[in-house]
Amino acid sequence: MSSLYRVTSGVLCAAFALVGALFLLAPGAVLALFDRWSAALGLATFGAAADPLFPALAVAYMTVVTALAWSMARHPRDDASPRLLVLAKSASSLVSFGLFLLRQPHLVLLLNGLVDGGIALLVLLLRRALRAEQVA
Repeated sequence: MSSLYRVTSGVLCAAFALVGALFLLAPGAVLALFDRWSAALGLATFGAAADPLFPALAVAYMTVVTALAWSMARHPRDDASPRLLVLAKSASSLVSFGLFLLRQPHLVLLLNGLVDGGIALLVLLLRRALRAEQVA
């Protein structure tokens, strides 16, 4: 289980870093892609360029979750990093679902809610399995 935990954490780390780079280098292209998919599904679109605050906040968040995943891969016995990653991904998921339901149904919000919620659940389950193995 320890090797699965480390590999999964490393994959998450790489994925988070890649997404953060996309948000930094091409925030408008990311939103435009989701706008095209949203329009095709009859959902709301943003229709405007990304505000400079979006990439700043998104890249900062992705940097933090990348560091947490890196820490998990390097130090699997550490409890703080997975707890904080579950908190970050759960918060992101819940806020995305809330905005989708209460403001406008943007596809990117729905997908972010599903993906981040899934990541939070995956990390929680992996951490529990690793803990159970350590106790046994």
